[in-house]
Amino acid sequence: MNKVNVLGLGILAVALSSCQVKVAPAEVGSVAPAVEASIEGIWSTDCIVNGNDSSINSFQVENGTLTWASSQYKNTNVCGQASLSHTFMKSGTLTITGGSSTISGGKNYELRLNVLAVVPNSADFTAMLNAGNVCGSNTWVSGQAGFVFGCVEPGAIDFSQVNPTTTQYGVFDIESAATPNYMQFESACAIAGYEGICPTANDRPATLDGTVYFRR
Repeated sequence: MNKVNVLGLGILAVALSSCQVKVAPAEVGSVAPAVEASIEGIWSTDCIVNGNDSSINSFQVENGTLTWASSQYKNTNVCGQASLSHTFMKSGTLTITGGSSTISGGKNYELRLNVLAVVPNSADFTAMLNAGNVCGSNTWVSGQAGFVFGCVEPGAIDFSQVNPTTTQYGVFDIESAATPNYMQFESACAIAGYEGICPTANDRPATLDGTVYFRR
């Protein structure tokens, strides 16, 4: 189980506040010029309440790399920093492959993953990882990212088939008529071993997630 300090990883340094996640710049690849201006930048959701817990999703596209962070908060519906439990991260080279045939205005994309990681942010979550020997490790440390390629991530999310060369296939739509603009991504895939990741072009959903909206 590889560990790496979050700040030392470079592309995964994350600045957290109670209402927004910002992801540090990445360095590889290039975005197709036709969509560069529309998708580049930092996008975040509002606080998303899920029962007693809550979360914020955020991503940045820069120089052809998409870096994503999903911050999970326990026992709060206000995404308070003091209740931050853990952060799920992924990053990879982004390619926009053309318009969607099923979603008006949508764009198909491919994300070649090179990072898939979890950062335990609380003592309780760190202890849970170590007690469960999650991803074959009992040396998890708060504030340090652990790669979760090829294993089951906390919360029984199954990444057993995902490796550093896996490509995620999806679709996004930027609603330019709204003020401010907002973005939606595809409905989640539910494929064994690829939880939430669509591993082939044929798996790309034909609908958007109707409940999660990102704004700059």
